[in-house]
Amino acid sequence: MIELSYYRKNETGLLAQYMDSIIDASGLVKDIDFEIVSMIVMDNEFDTFSLGGFLGSTSNKIFKSSTGFLEQAKNVIKEQGKEKDLMWVAPTQNVVRDNVKFYKIKGGIEYDLAAEVGLGVVSYKDEFMIYSPQGNDDPMDVVHEMIKLKVYLQLMHPENVDMKLKESFDKNAHLIQSLMLINHCKHMDRLGDILSYDGGIAKETEEKLEKPKLNRTERITSGDILYILTFLNGRKVERYEALKFLKNVDDCILDDVQNGSLKAIYTASKQSFFKYVNSKYTKLLENRDIRTFQELDDYANQYVINHF
Repeated sequence: MIELSYYRKNETGLLAQYMDSIIDASGLVKDIDFEIVSMIVMDNEFDTFSLGGFLGSTSNKIFKSSTGFLEQAKNVIKEQGKEKDLMWVAPTQNVVRDNVKFYKIKGGIEYDLAAEVGLGVVSYKDEFMIYSPQGNDDPMDVVHEMIKLKVYLQLMHPENVDMKLKESFDKNAHLIQSLMLINHCKHMDRLGDILSYDGGIAKETEEKLEKPKLNRTERITSGDILYILTFLNGRKVERYEALKFLKNVDDCILDDVQNGSLKAIYTASKQSFFKYVNSKYTKLLENRDIRTFQELDDYANQYVINHF
């Protein structure tokens, strides 16, 4: 009999805060006891995506029924006329091994983000839970599983910094990136920005929290443009180079993010940043028919995935 086990009481940080419970799933059978929800897509150019990333949406919005997720994914791809771009779509890997765990997380799960950082999502007894598709034959596999969970929770909850993850991030950055499956640079840049804040976004009032979210949506930091500059230069760009580039943008300012809970950081508007990029890399953008910041962002993200 599969029993419910609660997370160890000595755990701290985001795992302790957001982990509801753990299911020992070692004896469960795929498509009988549970169904895999998270999907991976490969297109005709051998690029990989989460389902939501491939369709320009989110899997949470795409799935309308609580079962038959692979068929739902195939049907939506067909409905949107994307079959011609598709090589295959499949659930994240099913793991048949001892000591398999399903993690019940407080506050809901983003299926695409979980898949992109190297995890997966299952439906078990009408509840959605996270699991790790990789094996655990080596003792380090369990450590890697915990790291991926910490990274996922940190990206889901940027307002609450995991101090242990923050302290070890620089030393373990290459390991963390290697465990990710999709959009490595995008997630690493965002993770770096989150962990660079002194204690994260203060939990004050909803009104105060809305201001930095709006500001962060309209403006970008040096961490946000690392992969764009990597694409433009054809090599990995360091953060100090990105900051130097950002400071040349017309409306770059030392921004306090509209409240006193974050340390000040340099930001620039996306529009001014793209204008400056266009002045420096005119031929490159023209040759690829890149005319907006969003097109540049999408192209650069895919370039980094393919080449780095």
